[in-house]
Amino acid sequence: MSSLPDLPTELLLEMVNYYPELYLDIDDSLHGVASEQFVGDDTLRALSQTCRTLRGIFLPVLWARVCLVHRAEQAQKSKGRAKMLERHMLSIQKASHVLPHIRALTIVKVSNECLGFDNDNLAQIIPCFPNIQALTFHPGSGCIPFLRALKGSCEHVHTLNNLTLYANIIESDPGVRDSIPNVRRISVWQFALELLRLLENMDNLSDLRICYREPLVHVVYGLPLPSLDEIVATAKRVLRTSKATGRKELHIQEFTGDILRKETLIIVGRDL
Repeated sequence: MSSLPDLPTELLLEMVNYYPELYLDIDDSLHGVASEQFVGDDTLRALSQTCRTLRGIFLPVLWARVCLVHRAEQAQKSKGRAKMLERHMLSIQKASHVLPHIRALTIVKVSNECLGFDNDNLAQIIPCFPNIQALTFHPGSGCIPFLRALKGSCEHVHTLNNLTLYANIIESDPGVRDSIPNVRRISVWQFALELLRLLENMDNLSDLRICYREPLVHVVYGLPLPSLDEIVATAKRVLRTSKATGRKELHIQEFTGDILRKETLIIVGRDL
């Protein structure tokens, strides 16, 4: 008779897909964090501590999704940031047994003072997660410099969420193609058409998700807001130039504020 140990981890992840993510403050150790910070994961934790068999099942599920929150005080000096990084890397070393279980990492920046830390120093931490498959950025404005710093460290990453394409960040180096060559799925916020074209000629891109939300001011980075038809045409061209084989999907997600109002799926063939 089949039981939980017979189920693959991927199926267990689907079963608990509605659990909230696990949030860890950068100054907190992965061990000894107050239980209030794990609301929603208490069941998984209790099951993983029941016996050795259930630990092998639910520990990977509990740690599959982790969110790193980065804070920096305005007056904080570079030495303070270095100490912060050192403390966090020590925390990761203490919890090395869970690192192979982590598949998805959400990176949250809550202060512009974290820019230098995010882009260079945080990139030293990411290789500690050997099986990362998905990266999500909140907000996405600092993600391109961060991806540049990651070059060669995340060959297993196949999904980038909440990518933001800013001209002043990308104009000197597209970064995405070289930094994460195996990415298959990208979701993009906030862009002008010429910046979207920087995603052309990727090796494995087969799923492009355009998150479209009209700004309050109908100008994007000094340029008129493109129509949805123009965005679709450009996104199709991006997928056409991808070297990926097989089915390619374009998802147009239309938002009103933060509410998803409509989603359209377009199957992109070889002939556009």
